[in-house]
Amino acid sequence: MQKIMFMIPQLFGGGAERVTAVLANELCKNNEVSIVVYKRGNNDYSIDERIKIYDMESQLTGSGHDVFAKMKALKRIIKNTDPVCVISLAGPGAAVLLAVLMVGMKTKLILSERNDPKNFPKEKFLRVLRRIAYELCDGVVFQTKEAKNFFSKRIKRKSCVIKNPVLCELPNRFEGEREHKIVNWCRLNEQKNLDLLIEAFSDVEKEFPEYTLEIYGEGPERERLADKIKKLGLDKKVFLCGHSDKVHEKVYKAALFVSSSDFEGISNSMLEAMAMGIPCVCTDCPAGGARETIENKVNGILVSVGNRECMADAIRCVLGDKNTAENLSKEGEKLRKEIEAEFIAEQWMKFALELL
Repeated sequence: MQKIMFMIPQLFGGGAERVTAVLANELCKNNEVSIVVYKRGNNDYSIDERIKIYDMESQLTGSGHDVFAKMKALKRIIKNTDPVCVISLAGPGAAVLLAVLMVGMKTKLILSERNDPKNFPKEKFLRVLRRIAYELCDGVVFQTKEAKNFFSKRIKRKSCVIKNPVLCELPNRFEGEREHKIVNWCRLNEQKNLDLLIEAFSDVEKEFPEYTLEIYGEGPERERLADKIKKLGLDKKVFLCGHSDKVHEKVYKAALFVSSSDFEGISNSMLEAMAMGIPCVCTDCPAGGARETIENKVNGILVSVGNRECMADAIRCVLGDKNTAENLSKEGEKLRKEIEAEFIAEQWMKFALELL
């Protein structure tokens, strides 16, 4: 049994947070696991009761809530807990602070790239911080080969590629008559290019009048997207459904999942949709997560980034041919065994032990 600590700013909201929760819940079965967060939230992902959670806000005393006070508190937690390794899926700012803080410690530090490094972050100083963090840490986990190859030979030598895990409790593949709806679940931000999905749906909805489009999630683009839907006259066909703790139960009978992102680390919702056997159409976006997962027209359909016509044609292909939809569903579900939580957690643990 090893002591493993995870570090993440919060346990709600995004893909990195969800992956942290899944990995921690799996690794705590055979290890002593703790998680350090900057703050707790009402929508925290479910965490196993065996896992000790350190809330940074509760560790800070008096008026000392600046970055130095936080680093001092974090260092105290790490020293008192004495894990063999700290794993962080946080962004560049938090990652570099952690990397600097742990210089000279015997505890190993593993960081992880969670987006397309060519496109994110946009700010030059954050890119510099990311490079410093990856140089200082003991190991880096990438989600795709393309993301790994973006970095220097020095960083690549101490890295590996591991896909994201899917939840063990995902619904099994639905084998009945699928519901007449197209779905996506993601953060509503510019990167996801939901305009493309809505516009492609508007191109096909008259051919398939019984179908609706449901988009789950919250984010800064919500109000603008709602206005767009209304202007296109699709307010009775396209629905922004908000956040749902039971999104998988709501979507597993859907006829089609569509991801329209301009770039991704790797789409968690794409992996989950495929694992549930929902036929998938995805943009072939950097950093190559869809391309490394989907064999085009075998277990999913790839479309070029930003191509409205290509996406509309792919949607027609699935909705208009039950045999195509069924084949994509069956082949996509095969991914489930490759990315189940137990198997992915084993890969993370193996990488950590190699660093030790």
